[in-house]
Amino acid sequence: MKSYIPKDWRIWFALGLTFLWCCFLFIYIARNVGWGSFLDLPIEEMGTFLEGAFAFLAFLWLVVGLFIQQSVLAENNEELRRNNLHSEKQTQAIAATEMNARQETFFKIAESTRRQLGSVIGLLFLSSQSPVGNNNYSSEEMAEFWTQFAGGDTELFSRLFLTMGGGCS
Repeated sequence: MKSYIPKDWRIWFALGLTFLWCCFLFIYIARNVGWGSFLDLPIEEMGTFLEGAFAFLAFLWLVVGLFIQQSVLAENNEELRRNNLHSEKQTQAIAATEMNARQETFFKIAESTRRQLGSVIGLLFLSSQSPVGNNNYSSEEMAEFWTQFAGGDTELFSRLFLTMGGGCS
């Protein structure tokens, strides 16, 4: 079990002052009033005496509590500031992640569009240059072109069209 030991010097100072004040009151009552006379006082006089005697301690602990509360509030404000900075960094990281995701999506769409356009150009090439079209390429050559296209060469048919120059009709 962990015991609570105050770390703030103001608490130790107030505890020491409280102890000294209580000793002073004990000695004051013993020397000037006498314990017998003090205990025989009417309740309202004893209450008035104790009220005055302990007003100093009440004010002392009020001030100490105020200073301690002020330092705790300052610590809390610092913690809130650190949390705000951390939240800002998280927000920036989320925004960067979102931007990265958008860029990746864009590149995926661009790649998909590139493959689709390559397929369309391949079909155009097939219809114009295969044995069905101008018969510039044999069925085996066309099959080989499509194998290369399926292997990832999506610009193959575009290159073939460009190298034909004006020879297509």
